[in-house]
Amino acid sequence: MKKLNKYSLKLRDFNISDLRKIRELLESHYQKEYARKRVEIFSWISTKNPFSQTAPTYILLENDQQIIAHLGRMPRIFRINGKNVKAYYTHDTLVHPEWRHGYGIYLNNEMIRELEKATDTFFLAMWMNQFTYMFLKRRGYYELDFYEYKKLLKPKFFLERKLKNRFLTRLIAPFAKYFIAAYDFLVYLPYFSTDLSVSKTPRFDSRFDKLFDKVLSRFRIIGERKAAYLNWRYVDKPFADHTVLTLKRGNDLVGYIVLQIIEEKAYKVGIINDLLTDPEVSSHIGTLIYAALSYFRKEGVNAVICFLTDSRFIKIFRRFFFIRESLPIPVLISNLRKLKWPEFLTEATNWFLTFGDSDGYLWEISGTSIPRGPENVTFHVNPIR
Repeated sequence: MKKLNKYSLKLRDFNISDLRKIRELLESHYQKEYARKRVEIFSWISTKNPFSQTAPTYILLENDQQIIAHLGRMPRIFRINGKNVKAYYTHDTLVHPEWRHGYGIYLNNEMIRELEKATDTFFLAMWMNQFTYMFLKRRGYYELDFYEYKKLLKPKFFLERKLKNRFLTRLIAPFAKYFIAAYDFLVYLPYFSTDLSVSKTPRFDSRFDKLFDKVLSRFRIIGERKAAYLNWRYVDKPFADHTVLTLKRGNDLVGYIVLQIIEEKAYKVGIINDLLTDPEVSSHIGTLIYAALSYFRKEGVNAVICFLTDSRFIKIFRRFFFIRESLPIPVLISNLRKLKWPEFLTEATNWFLTFGDSDGYLWEISGTSIPRGPENVTFHVNPIR
């Protein structure tokens, strides 16, 4: 364990000239090629966010000119009862392995305290590992519990685990797969409308701004979803591989859904990163869900997951047999004392959140697993389940 020189310990904001040192920090956790790609994503997150303007996006901790830790502060505009409110996500905590043992909690405390002091509004923490969750809870963060929802498209792996018989699995799996597809079609039929059409789009444009403004009054708390943010989040991201499906009624855009596929060996998972439409129009929601499932089936996806908080959407997803995971995904809120109406934020039913509202899949690199250095273990483990 290195000796910490508290006299040379320095907390400061990130600037673009720090990228070389950031890469050195990342290489202490990851293999070099993955670290190189990850620093590109780091640069994109820290310098291209349309909500950042002049606000610092990372807090760095230096010791004798070496960056030994960083903590992200991702700006986001929320609409709360229609009003613009700037907020932040705390995310991407990373401490150099040589400084974690003995100093890890102290260094995290220093960074998060600086973040709280420098932020004049609320911020959220999502997609945490166990260490970060317990650390922030000890600091008194308010917890809201939401859930992921999962649906099987190809039940082969599930049947293998349950039946423990390869012959029976090979016999049953094809019939189960086609049964699920037929079930989805029957669920979709009541939502079918001849004047609704679905198509892919390569970029978001001013039509999406108008859509967001049109449906805004249907939501109490929602992150702004206009073209500038959506292009940054889903189109311009380095190593991105998102598919955006749009829903039109005649010539009018009435909804969209953002999809991603993550592959681990022979298992493909479809991610519903984001969606937006009028939550009071069930035919829009049902058509978007069925279009997403049809796309994932063509791509050979085994299962689909999404993160939902709005009961109007959840109700229709569950009709398509999306099953709620047993353990919640916590969302932590801090700096409530700096707000005039904290009780509004602590009511779970007020929120509309998806995976795309935080850094849940921001760090995914298409076609790349996350290779660790041979002797290093990082704070970046699977989120709480």
